[in-house]
Amino acid sequence: MIAAWLVAVAVYQWPTLLQAIGTAHAPPPRANIANLDKRITSYAWGRDGHNYVFGYYIDSGAEELLGPLWIAEFDATRESWLQRSYSYGEPPIGKQGLGSVLSIFFSGPYLYAVLHYTPSATNTLQFSRDLTYRHSYYGWPLAPLSNGFWLYHNSMVHFAQTHPARVSVFDPASGQSRQIFPPDPSAPLQADWYGREAQAYARCGQAWFRDHNLPEDPGWADRAVVDWASNPVTDSAAISVIYSNEGFTCAVPKPGDLALIYVYLHPENPKEMQYREMQDPAPHGSSTAQLEQLLSRDSIKRMFKA
Repeated sequence: MIAAWLVAVAVYQWPTLLQAIGTAHAPPPRANIANLDKRITSYAWGRDGHNYVFGYYIDSGAEELLGPLWIAEFDATRESWLQRSYSYGEPPIGKQGLGSVLSIFFSGPYLYAVLHYTPSATNTLQFSRDLTYRHSYYGWPLAPLSNGFWLYHNSMVHFAQTHPARVSVFDPASGQSRQIFPPDPSAPLQADWYGREAQAYARCGQAWFRDHNLPEDPGWADRAVVDWASNPVTDSAAISVIYSNEGFTCAVPKPGDLALIYVYLHPENPKEMQYREMQDPAPHGSSTAQLEQLLSRDSIKRMFKA
């Protein structure tokens, strides 16, 4: 059975672009566009009604992506295909380099391609519907917000002992990002946990942190975003977060894991944004469905007296 699996892997071939288009049930190109008969790799496709988009690379036969990144889009209004390529070292992929297309999707007048960078990092590229590159952010999308804004998880250093999550908001018009988590200054529950963590750090001693190349700062403790939700109708979003001692292996008494929920009202507006911090009733983090309940009209009204 193992031998059969190895043979299957050995003979696997990536589809041609035309085959991938057919598998997605997208309209076949009436006029010839580049690469239809070429095998493609590390690709993804998305759909918005009768509009389709594909992000892919040409399969060179090598075990690495040699580029360029290709994006092909079917515009249902014009009933035509449009395709462009983007080469390594040039915008938009010059800064972070090439990566497999994890997902590609439409959002209002834009489309986004999420490129794999490391297991803990992605680069998300924004294009207009004519495939003109506009902006990018170094992270992966979590949830859509009002007015086309996006809540996203910032990328992290993969080979690090701790992974302190950060969450930001992306403005599709300006391309600017604004971090909204962790709260700064610290909210009460986070501040209390950081205080107890700092006591554990003090018991451990500076030498341990120096030997393990870790900052003696509770703000660098492990934070994991477990789940998230948004509600554009109430202009709100929520994330479930767990603070833990992952990576802090010093043999001293430490505070236990802390599960918190952060609910945001008007997260896309820095002048109007408010948030609430609360204990998460689920010790391992609330689910999207549970967070969505917090974002209903009645819940938001009670929480923010709005």
